[in-house]
Amino acid sequence: YRYPPLPALAFRPLALLPFGVAAGVWEVALIGSFVVALRRVGLGRPATWLALGMLAMPVAWSLTIGQAQVLVTALLALGAPWAVALAANLKLLPVLAAVYWVGRHDWRSLGRFVAWILALGLLQLVLEPRGTIAFLSFPSLGQVGEVSNLSPYGISPLLWLVLLGAGTLLALRLAGT
Repeated sequence: YRYPPLPALAFRPLALLPFGVAAGVWEVALIGSFVVALRRVGLGRPATWLALGMLAMPVAWSLTIGQAQVLVTALLALGAPWAVALAANLKLLPVLAAVYWVGRHDWRSLGRFVAWILALGLLQLVLEPRGTIAFLSFPSLGQVGEVSNLSPYGISPLLWLVLLGAGTLLALRLAGT
């Protein structure tokens, strides 16, 4: 693979459909996800409408091009360990939502999150072993060409891990006991 595939579990059912049907199903899923996210944050709150107004163009664009971020946002708005794990299965950054459980000393939710991540990873490995292994080997920006990346991960994955650990310790410290 030159470009690692998206996680197999997330899109495998759609890949079995004709493109037009898959695109229609995906768009309906995204619009439904958008409604779920809006309902979860509270449609009756003026702040929700203000935020929606400010983000109208990016949200409309995301819905138009079928961006998975809409689904990721809805899953994160649900906040359950399974939902956050599924969101992290679609995009990597939602893993950082687990810092919330660390800060709250909610080890049960953190454990469920880790269990869901492992279960989803195992299911992907069973469904698409080659693609799953390729996906796990992608953490580099070489696949997109010349990039000036100022992120800690772009400098060194080890630096990123150290900063992640420091952030986790800081969350525990600031959360109090």
